[in-house]
Amino acid sequence: MDKELIKYNFPQVSLNVASITLVPGMPLRGAHYHSAIELIYVHSGKLACRIGASFLSLSAYDTLLINKNVVHNIEHSDCGAEFSYIQIEMDRQLVSPEKDNMYYIRQFIDKSSPAQYYISHENTELSDIFKNIFHEFHSNEAYTTLYLQAYILQLTAFMHRYKLIKKFDSHFLKQLESIKPVIQFIDTHFTDKIYIADVASTINFNKFQLCKRFKVLTGGTVVEYINFIRLHHAAGLLLNSGRTITEIAYSCGFSSVQYFNKIFKQNFGCSPKKFKTSFLA
Repeated sequence: MDKELIKYNFPQVSLNVASITLVPGMPLRGAHYHSAIELIYVHSGKLACRIGASFLSLSAYDTLLINKNVVHNIEHSDCGAEFSYIQIEMDRQLVSPEKDNMYYIRQFIDKSSPAQYYISHENTELSDIFKNIFHEFHSNEAYTTLYLQAYILQLTAFMHRYKLIKKFDSHFLKQLESIKPVIQFIDTHFTDKIYIADVASTINFNKFQLCKRFKVLTGGTVVEYINFIRLHHAAGLLLNSGRTITEIAYSCGFSSVQYFNKIFKQNFGCSPKKFKTSFLA
């Protein structure tokens, strides 16, 4: 599985727009993820997509929103199918660049969002937002950047309304900074055996104080975050290495393969073996 590094073709607003007509023999993008929101609009034909553990069929005039950091790929399509996609780095719209070192913890907090994707049909709010961004991107009119910023703000409001995104305002980020040494310790030592007391000592807390503060700020426990980091790396190794499941489990810091399988299924909805074969079949 690849993390896609997007080269934005409208960098002023961290926006990437492209259109594709599928022809025989054209390779389809394999399983990947990225930190951008992605919108896909089908002009004609049909697309079959896999989003996480879900399989979706898209028809002409459907609009699909894929949330950030969600594993996805196009599995197959009608020959000649036409679609366009828009990728938007929402974090760059809402969060200052110096917060990039809090990337994984923002993902961890985001994971409680109820939806990995959202589908709408013709003449709905989401399809209208897509068309507005797409047409403005291709226009030669004045104030294009300002219009695009307005449409992205509208998309942000849409995603908040339908609980597809969480806002990390400056007050919350300041609070999160108080446990930054904890986050950095876990991000660096996830492959090792981690004791909560050692993690707590990075901010001069005892383990009970840390667990309480961490839960209030993130909505999850310290152990859940440790497992989240380990699973993030394990998923990449499952799809992008020749290692066995046992080797991956231990290399990512899990104490046993049984525990790894249990936690993996709780988070991904399937076993590591099924996850690997689903995307590599």
